[in-house]
Amino acid sequence: MSLKQIIPKGFYLGATSDYQTLSRDSRLQELVKANFNLITSDRDFKITTIARTPDQWDFSGSDWFVDFANKYDLKLRGHLMVWFRSLPDWLKEMETYQFKRFLKEYIQATLTRYPSITDWDICGEAIDDTGKIRESLLSFHLGDDWVKTCLIWAREAAPNAKLFYSEFKLQNEVKQQPVLRIIDDCLEEGPIIDGIAIQLHHNSLGGLKLFPLKEFIEQVKYRGLTNHFSEITFWSKRGKQNDFVAILQATAYRELLRFCLIHDIEVFNIWGITDLYSWR
Repeated sequence: MSLKQIIPKGFYLGATSDYQTLSRDSRLQELVKANFNLITSDRDFKITTIARTPDQWDFSGSDWFVDFANKYDLKLRGHLMVWFRSLPDWLKEMETYQFKRFLKEYIQATLTRYPSITDWDICGEAIDDTGKIRESLLSFHLGDDWVKTCLIWAREAAPNAKLFYSEFKLQNEVKQQPVLRIIDDCLEEGPIIDGIAIQLHHNSLGGLKLFPLKEFIEQVKYRGLTNHFSEITFWSKRGKQNDFVAILQATAYRELLRFCLIHDIEVFNIWGITDLYSWR
């Protein structure tokens, strides 16, 4: 029996890959088709992949993902459009007015190109580990409220899509409160944000640290927004896989999935498909 056969109705069990890997590996494609009902590209919708230069745009990878998802009846998540680690070097040469114009054009052109994608991680990781707005090209050119600006542009292009802000370490209160302030600031602007995409990358025992997420998740729901577990990885520090390590990993995934179902979280997206291609 495959995982796909036991996925509850209305629930999305996802996996992540990229065009270069998935398009060349037929066995990997079979694993996706048999076991998941959601697929995410980790890089093919990002600026660095699409915009090789300001005037040379390449949608081949993202187009391939849309075709693959449509062919095999998979929901496709648009990920992660605006991220401080994925900005081309040539953006550093732009004046502020040029930077704003380009970023708006990229966001709106990409969203308009793919109307079939209903869930988008528009931007993320605006908060550093001290709870402050992270210093980056984004905050330099767009200001500390750059997340709101990007979401406004996105909503103009995709009025019916669900737009998400993505963040990690949300089990820590130092991150929770600033993200809630971002949400409140965005909601004052109007319905420009629909949810929080929660990143969960931990070693197997790190799953025990995630219970403080409960209060944050409830705060997000109280504001009328949705929570998705958009990036999930549990790894072993031992380096080698054995039965004990496998049991630890399985237990971590099981308990997090149980947590997900209890708190009405409809997306559980594993960051990778096999250890062969794992980012870890």
